[in-house]
Amino acid sequence: MKKKTMGLLLLCMMCGGLLTACGGKTLDMEDYITVTFSGYDTLGSPEVTVDWDGVSDKLFGKGGATVDPDHIIELDYENVNDLCNGENFTINVIIDEYDAERYEVSVKESQLTYKVKGLTEAKKVDVFQSLDVSFSGFEPEGEVSL
Repeated sequence: MKKKTMGLLLLCMMCGGLLTACGGKTLDMEDYITVTFSGYDTLGSPEVTVDWDGVSDKLFGKGGATVDPDHIIELDYENVNDLCNGENFTINVIIDEYDAERYEVSVKESQLTYKVKGLTEAKKVDVFQSLDVSFSGFEPEGEVSL
């Protein structure tokens, strides 16, 4: 009898734990963020697009938004200037504790990393290649011809 009671108690605790864990919403922001890179290698920059409507639907249900999700979730970018192909670009996803509790939301990953790719190789240009410089005259009346 004691074993059955312990087993039943253990089963109830596991079910309660599952129900509690399923109460909040976990956002995988990678599903809602698109990152592309533009510019030249060593001078590249990221272009970040966020599907805030999709985030809102996940948080509040379709059409049930009570607040804009970009007021709850903050995105902080690292390494945004002078990017090179092969480098990493990082987005930190931040939700303050108050909003996390209030809206019962958490993020799957608080740091998203993207590999920089697709930047065009810059061409080296010699600006003096076609330039002929000549000097004529005497000091202080000399002249320069280009």
